[in-house]
Parts: sequence; structure tokens; C-alpha cells
Amino acid sequence: MTTLREVLPPGAVIAIDTSPFIYSIEGGSAFDAVAVELFEHCIATARNPAVTTVITLAEVLVGAFQVGRDDLAAEYRDLLQRSANLELLDLNPVIAERGAELRARYSLRLPDALQVAAALFARAGYFVTNDDQTRRVSEITVIVLADIATS
Repeated sequence: MTTLREVLPPGAVIAIDTSPFIYSIEGGSAFDAVAVELFEHCIATARNPAVTTVITLAEVLVGAFQVGRDDLAAEYRDLLQRSANLELLDLNPVIAERGAELRARYSLRLPDALQVAAALFARAGYFVTNDDQTRRVSEITVIVLADIATS
């Protein structure tokens, strides 16, 4: 069985899409163990610095607000805004333009294109997601959690 620690070299900067945060916090999926490995063994230990964007914050809060879970929203805010070795990136005009280019080139949804653009802006070498469509992107190494969870 392949692990994230085998795929991600120590010291490599990783960018994280929204879904791994949801698996880590909410659980109940086939990808929970891989998400826990990502956050507890790669990021929390400072093995791999990580970035994500305010898009992730908005996306995770939607679910918490829909079910009226202020405690869940607070847990997400704490993880995204106060975790050591995890930087929450704002969007800027450079990221927006690169996101538009990526959306046009790969037919990604705009939030996904912006997440990848931010990853490239932050000089991340890896993008961790569970969105199979993102693997089309050739500018960064895309790791799809389903590939790790089933290997």
C-alpha cells in the first residue's frame, strides 16, 4: 500500500484542495486515513509545509452553515487560520489571471483553477486533491487521494 509519505518528498511544499480538509475534520469517507496522514504526519510534523486558499475556507464553511454547526465552522477556521506549517493564501490579480489561463487550457471549474494557480504562485510542487479532473494539469504534480487510498 502506497502512503503519502512515500509520494511526497520531505520538505516539498504542498498545496491542498478543499476535500482533504473535509475528510480530516468530518470523517466518514474512504479517504479519512489518507487525510489524517496528510495533516498529522506530513504537515503537523513540519515534514511538508502546506498552502491552501481562502476558497477552501469559503467552501468548508458552506457545509457547516448549511447544517447550522457553528462548532464545525469554528473547527475549520481554527485549522485553516491557526495551523503551524499551513498558510492560508489570499487571492490576488496574478493568481486570478493564472487561474483564468488554467481554466481556459484545462476546462477546470473556476475555483479549482484558482486553487491550482495559487499553488503555482506559492511555488508548491504538489497539489493534493480528490478531484480527478485536476490531474489534467501538467504544471504541478497532482496527487488524487483516491489513488493513494486504493493502492
